[in-house]
Amino acid sequence: MSQTLNGNLMGSVSVLGLLDEEIKAEGLGGGTPNTSSILAKLESVAKAYDADGIFVVGQDGFIRSSWDSSGKPSTGLNVKFRPYYQMAMQRKENVYAAVSLARGDRSLYFTAPVLADKNRDGVSIGGVVARTNLVKIDALLKDKADVTLLLSPQGVVFAGNRSEWIGFMQEPPTSELLTAIRELKQFGAMFDKREPQSLPFSIDDDKVHVDGRRYAVARAQVGWNDPFGDWTLVMMEDLTRTVSGRDSLSIGAGAGIVVGILLLTLVNMMRSRHAQHLSAEQVAAFARAQQRSAERKAQLAGTALRLQQASSIPDLAAAFLTESHHLTGTLQGLVYVLTNDHDGLMCLAAGYAVDTGIPSEISLGEGLLGEVALTRVMRVIPTPPDGIWTIGSGLGNTRPRAVILAPILLNESLLGVVEVALLSPPDDETTRQFEELVGILALNLELVRRHEHIEERLQVTSAAEAAKSEQLAFQQVLIDSIPYPVFFLEEDTRIVGANKAYADTFGVRIDQLVGRKMTDLEFLNPADRAAYQSENEAIITAAGRTQRELRIAHADGSVHDALYFLSGFRRPDGSPGGLVGTFVDITQMKDAERELARLSDADRFAHLARGREIRILELKREVNALADEMGRSPPYVTELVEAVGDHEIEPHPDYEANFNVPGRSLQLADLVDLDAFQELFSNFCDVVGVSAAIIDLQANILASSRWQPACTDFHRVNPDSCARCIESDTELALKLKEGEDFTIYRCKNGLTDCASPIIVEGQHLANVFIGQFHVGPPDMDFFRNQAKQFGYDQDQYLKAVAAAPVMDEARLPIILGFLSGFAGLISTMSLARHRAAAAQQALTRQAVLLRQERLAAMSLAEDATRVHQAPSRHEGETQR
Repeated sequence: MSQTLNGNLMGSVSVLGLLDEEIKAEGLGGGTPNTSSILAKLESVAKAYDADGIFVVGQDGFIRSSWDSSGKPSTGLNVKFRPYYQMAMQRKENVYAAVSLARGDRSLYFTAPVLADKNRDGVSIGGVVARTNLVKIDALLKDKADVTLLLSPQGVVFAGNRSEWIGFMQEPPTSELLTAIRELKQFGAMFDKREPQSLPFSIDDDKVHVDGRRYAVARAQVGWNDPFGDWTLVMMEDLTRTVSGRDSLSIGAGAGIVVGILLLTLVNMMRSRHAQHLSAEQVAAFARAQQRSAERKAQLAGTALRLQQASSIPDLAAAFLTESHHLTGTLQGLVYVLTNDHDGLMCLAAGYAVDTGIPSEISLGEGLLGEVALTRVMRVIPTPPDGIWTIGSGLGNTRPRAVILAPILLNESLLGVVEVALLSPPDDETTRQFEELVGILALNLELVRRHEHIEERLQVTSAAEAAKSEQLAFQQVLIDSIPYPVFFLEEDTRIVGANKAYADTFGVRIDQLVGRKMTDLEFLNPADRAAYQSENEAIITAAGRTQRELRIAHADGSVHDALYFLSGFRRPDGSPGGLVGTFVDITQMKDAERELARLSDADRFAHLARGREIRILELKREVNALADEMGRSPPYVTELVEAVGDHEIEPHPDYEANFNVPGRSLQLADLVDLDAFQELFSNFCDVVGVSAAIIDLQANILASSRWQPACTDFHRVNPDSCARCIESDTELALKLKEGEDFTIYRCKNGLTDCASPIIVEGQHLANVFIGQFHVGPPDMDFFRNQAKQFGYDQDQYLKAVAAAPVMDEARLPIILGFLSGFAGLISTMSLARHRAAAAQQALTRQAVLLRQERLAAMSLAEDATRVHQAPSRHEGETQR
């Protein structure tokens, strides 16, 4: 019985508690209980060793994750009072027998501590517990002796082959002991409503009488690390069954013959003693067999613990061969492990005392070793005593006395194959021990593989998280450099980011916006929130675009006119991805429009008088000229002498409308600050690692960054290859003219570009190009031939081609989706700037007209004054 503490099941739960990171997280109370990953591990161990259930207890004493063959997990159950939990928290493995709280059956609980570190001196943070039904123990004890009983430290019969005695006590209990047993709840409801009965004999006697028969009694202590002491195994052999009925008849028939009676009595005594001796020998032999089994199990348990320390498959295989050498006398050995490619190929993981010419790989069915892997049947092959038979297998040419070839199996799944050569043919016990050792290897191999897989996933996840963090940081810097408010939503319409201008406009922090919908934003007008939300949902679903004018209240309470713009986008798989939104303050433009509307009536009146008054001013200038020729002073004032600064307007530098050049169409260079745009794209290229350029429809490069040397030093320098560049740029632009948001194109010189259009007032003015790059490993033969065709320096050219980055094609739609939205933003800002410039021109023209009208009005006033004064002057001249 003592092998239970050192058995394979205990070794397995010890491995989980010592090495598995998910189990450790469960112990600390982190993670989600009963994840598919943890349940798969628990089920694998349970089925491998015929356990009925297995669960993880956290450091708080509550069961976290659990698997049970009955389909009724124990998750959430409080087992803090159970001694197996208390021993686990003391870093002690233990086997605990008790009645299950959840099922009410008798069970054995194999418990190992969950350790914070990967060494046995670490702090215990919980326990891993495997449960087996005690019916298996009853079956194990059934044929071991005439009577076999297992007693708890309190003296309670808990298992045995006499079911009527289960629940009996070794001796009548005291009231204190009975109270302690009931409070412990170890035996369920056995003693809740009745007083326990006692065994009809004392287990401390060597011979006892039960039911009219005499029994020899043997006792053994079972050390399970039970905090209340050792358990006791009692075995009883019937001493009367060896005395036959024929002997009793002979004694009665010879009662009259004294000599015969004496002789037969002597014979019977000798036979009785012989029978007792045989029974004692049987008990002793059984005890010795149990002791050897316990020692073997202890050795295997120690081996399991040492194998648990291996951190890689080669280390594990080498440790297995070393342990096999110590336990079974292995002379040479090999371990091949099945690859993860499912191609039937097995790779050499480790060898013990073998030549260097051993094959590094074998296939299923290849040679004797491959055949064992294919059939999944262990084979023991003895060699002739003279050692002349050579085994042609993975061991090469060796002459062992015996060779064992065994598949490494876990739940009928093949993991690899083992071959060892022995100094002497193995007996049945050695063969069983080797088979159990291979089983331990299989379990640890699966755990190491899962651990390596988890480590790989963690590394990939960490790298992806780092790349994502860098990308998000870049995007935040990029949009923060945009002076207009920008925000973007994910597919469920929640805000995932915004720029500083947006946060400043509404007086909030960016982290206060993330994760919220438009209906959750307190700074928006309550009446408008639902409309914003509905609009966002429609734009995201259709991946559409919209722009409109609206009035937006800022954090300072002022209300501004704005041009509001939304653009939805899709993921690479075509599903809705979210939207990008922005708005441009057009308050000055709208104020100008309102002022022009107010002045329209005055303008119509002034137009009627302007022509006549200008003609009158011209006539006055002619009269003044004639007076000057006659030597007389000019009679009329034809210039406005008073200040008219209140009608003079200095154009704002942002609105200088110099793009409207007669005879020339609208150009992007007239609208966009190319230097600022160049800086934004340079930042983008530095983070993403590709080049970018803005090229108009006439193939003029307006801005560029990080162009690849293959283009700047070769393709665009040679006239013939440069013609290809221009042709490729033009074809890419033509595709965008067809209305596509973006397009990807492999240029005729072998590199890949992608582009997004810039459209202003419905006019396609230019394109944003991203490139050049490869979408897969470059075809160096193509570029080698191209170098010969155009006369490039082949070595330098191929070096420049190799320097171009290789981009994941799946990332390109995401980058271009951002660029498409960004191009839309540029278009919106350009449109607003164009309109503001037009309004500025209209105001300037209006100011000129107002000056002319005021001059005309002054002239009229002067004429009226002169007409009024003329009679007085004439009368004065007459009197003189």
